[in-house]
Amino acid sequence: MMKNIISFILIIAVHLCNSLLAQSHFTPKDSLRGSLNPNRMYDVQFYDLHVSFDMLEKKIEGYNDIHFSCPMDLSGIQVDLFDQMNVSKISMGKDNLNFSRSNNTIYIPHSFKKSEKYTVRIYYDGSPIEAKNPPWDGGFSWKRDEKTDSGLPFHVKELVQVYGGQIRIICQTNRIVCIYI
Repeated sequence: MMKNIISFILIIAVHLCNSLLAQSHFTPKDSLRGSLNPNRMYDVQFYDLHVSFDMLEKKIEGYNDIHFSCPMDLSGIQVDLFDQMNVSKISMGKDNLNFSRSNNTIYIPHSFKKSEKYTVRIYYDGSPIEAKNPPWDGGFSWKRDEKTDSGLPFHVKELVQVYGGQIRIICQTNRIVCIYI
């Protein structure tokens, strides 16, 4: 009985120490991308991704239509996209929307009403992170291969184990819900 109590106390102590150590390493970037803040409280129905690849320059260009609804009134939404990707325009229907960038996120200030359905289109381009040691780290892998199944001289792979979808698409990523396409 005493061994069980001591084991239980040790397990709790180790867990508390790990929690305290983990909390001390959070940065503003971690809080923006990892927390479920009010700007992330929207329900994504689906992402409609349109991307073209420039294999020689190792760049991508396209847009992502984010189809979502809001469980409450929101004054803006936040989505994730790495800073090295350029955002040229954000629109909803015929209207261009304002936006700001910070720490691999995009903030779109706009009045979104509860239970309404929305489609926001985000145009972007750039050179995504290239995987240094695929498949063990995240990023794109651009390969020249004369024997691809498609018959094309190139193929591209994306490895999202480390970074998730924000490498190349605009997405909502947090500790509770992660959507990778």
